[in-house]
Amino acid sequence: HVVVADRDVTAGQQLVDEIAAEGDRATFVETDASDAPQIHRMVDRARSLGQVAILINNAGGWLSGAQFPETSSWRRALDLNLAMPMLATQLCLPLMAAAGGGAVVNVSSSGGWDSGAYGSPEYGAAKAGLVRFTTAVRDFAPITEIAAEIDRTGQVPQKTTTTVAMDFGCITIDEGMKLYLF
Repeated sequence: HVVVADRDVTAGQQLVDEIAAEGDRATFVETDASDAPQIHRMVDRARSLGQVAILINNAGGWLSGAQFPETSSWRRALDLNLAMPMLATQLCLPLMAAAGGGAVVNVSSSGGWDSGAYGSPEYGAAKAGLVRFTTAVRDFAPITEIAAEIDRTGQVPQKTTTTVAMDFGCITIDEGMKLYLF
């Protein structure tokens, strides 16, 4: 079962319909990925549908308007691109451990890799933080049998606890589950 979380109801429901057309089950949960109570609600909904096996933290991006230091709204960029992926991971790790394992995929960008100037300092800092968080969380894998990795290439990392294969935006899990990445 795929949980599609997005703040865009139309796009989210369209993806659910596309997944259903492929013969798979999906549920849409309207979620602002920069808001902690909504992240909790999304994870609670996923838990109510069964085991949580995979978490893909893919929400993020530059916020429109002025960037740091011209604005004081940079905190939302940090929440969207770093704090909420960390929260979603924190909430899902025990669920995955209880299910016998799982995988976390944190999607970052080149904004988090380079040490040069960047047009949105808050976005670059958050994505760099996500890179470091991902590498730090790998140390928990032997304890919880969860692996986390950054998916910069479109490939699911070898360290995940479930064998996966990539095929045109659809990851097919060896237990018959599919993830759709669009």
